[in-house]
Amino acid sequence: MKYCKKCKKTKPFSEFYRRSDGKENTLGGYVYLCKPCDNKRSNARRKNGGWKNEKLRQGPGTKHAENSKKNSKRHRDEMSDMYIRSLIVKKDKDLKEKDVTNDMVEVCRMNLAIKRKLRE
Repeated sequence: MKYCKKCKKTKPFSEFYRRSDGKENTLGGYVYLCKPCDNKRSNARRKNGGWKNEKLRQGPGTKHAENSKKNSKRHRDEMSDMYIRSLIVKKDKDLKEKDVTNDMVEVCRMNLAIKRKLRE
């Protein structure tokens, strides 16, 4: 038995779709909506123009875009590990973010701090 987050009912597993995104270990291998609720959501999205229009609603000037811009600026200003790792990966195309060590992050952070001071 599994709980549907939309209709708030507990239903048998046969009423839920299996996950196909490689995250079978989470949520017991099933999506969080039952089949009828998932179909209603999909039909409503299709009537509204699909994913394309949904992404347009998240474009420039929207609350989603503004929050994203604020978070990016905060990460850049604070020189967060995530931001530094992304810089390292952009510079060296052969590296992946998981291959970047903490030592590399610290060296890049110091280099960036020096460059920012020199610019001032």
